[in-house]
Amino acid sequence: MDLTEVNPDNANRHPWELSRRDSLLRVIDTLGPLGDVADVGAGDRFFARALQARATGRVYAIDSFYPHTGMVEGIQLERSAASIPDASLDCVVMMDVLEHVEQEGPLLRDVRRTLKPGGALLVTVPAYQRLFFAHDAFMKHFRRYNRRQLRRVLEAEGFAVTRTFHFYAALCAARLLQVAKERIAGPAPAKGAGAWPFGVNHPATVTVKTLLDWDYRVCAGLAALGVFVPGLSLCAVCRKTSA
Repeated sequence: MDLTEVNPDNANRHPWELSRRDSLLRVIDTLGPLGDVADVGAGDRFFARALQARATGRVYAIDSFYPHTGMVEGIQLERSAASIPDASLDCVVMMDVLEHVEQEGPLLRDVRRTLKPGGALLVTVPAYQRLFFAHDAFMKHFRRYNRRQLRRVLEAEGFAVTRTFHFYAALCAARLLQVAKERIAGPAPAKGAGAWPFGVNHPATVTVKTLLDWDYRVCAGLAALGVFVPGLSLCAVCRKTSA
């Protein structure tokens, strides 16, 4: 969870966050053995903790808003990738990070430096600029992306994009309705994922997560066949090129 959304009085996890974690871990499982890995923009370390079960080496959680650095619960906290040695990581994860920086190039170059030759980069970003609305402003997003735009940004910084796909088509439709409502009635107060009122085993959480899991599988499966369904989020799987 982004630190902007963290609610210290609410430990519940939004089903979107639970589904995204499980879905992207399945992608990571296809990348091969992992030694040292990093979660850039790690927030409250929710995904970094999940990476601990996949990595045989060190897990880094990197976020510019951490009040301190050092080892916490077996995870190395850093405020930037600058302290990570060159060509030391097998995989870097950047989940909804690029939209937060005005210029993607410097961040991507720093990330690329830390990856071993052929190392993997997994990126997710919010999709479609036409869906930009109050929640994006609340989260301090500069932009949303389409597949061509994201591929161009990544390839310009020396990454070979092996796969791109949208996911959460149902949420894309819901967001279109929200955008239309906002244009008519004005923006409503924005709420982050930290406002979800139900526990992980509550029927509402289980039901929504199950629907999102199936949504992800359908979108990713169709993309593998060359059929790209619009979705609220966009994923790219990349490798560091040798050049």
